[in-house]
Amino acid sequence: SILFAFISLEILAQELPKTSIVIIGQIEGIKDDESFSIMESDGEGGSLHFHKALPDDNGIIKKGRFTLINVYHRKDVGRFLLIPPGQTDDSGLVFYANPGDTVYVNGKGDIACLWSVNSKASEQKDWRMIQQATLVEEQAYQKAIKDHHNYRMYRRDTEMDETEWERTGELLKQKAAQMDSLKHL
Repeated sequence: SILFAFISLEILAQELPKTSIVIIGQIEGIKDDESFSIMESDGEGGSLHFHKALPDDNGIIKKGRFTLINVYHRKDVGRFLLIPPGQTDDSGLVFYANPGDTVYVNGKGDIACLWSVNSKASEQKDWRMIQQATLVEEQAYQKAIKDHHNYRMYRRDTEMDETEWERTGELLKQKAAQMDSLKHL
């Protein structure tokens, strides 16, 4: 709204390459001082491109707000993933943008498929319909990916002996078996 209009005017006043794509976002529930990544689809699985940050915010999230600039090297619409801080591309938000566009992202929490995207690219409207049709499954998938990533980081950062890891693994198997048995009720 007013904040986005102000930030948009600031960005328009800067000298940017004509193919830059600007992403302006407001996401509640993401920690300050973290940053997003952008992955650009190249038709062969994707190429990771890190954002070029605005000098006034260094691409860092402050009070849920962030601004990213991605220099785009093609002349047609692009497909991108906005990857939340500390997560993988599997948990990113898909969006489409034309060269020179400003894309607005709003949301709450760290499950990216629940955020909304405002983009001028016509492909975004098509993607929104697909996303709405598969939202329940995508939300469950992104949560599972996030939980798995958090577990791997916990495991990497925790000094447990092999016996403790085996016990933890057995507990997880038991819980999974209980969950599987519930679907027969």
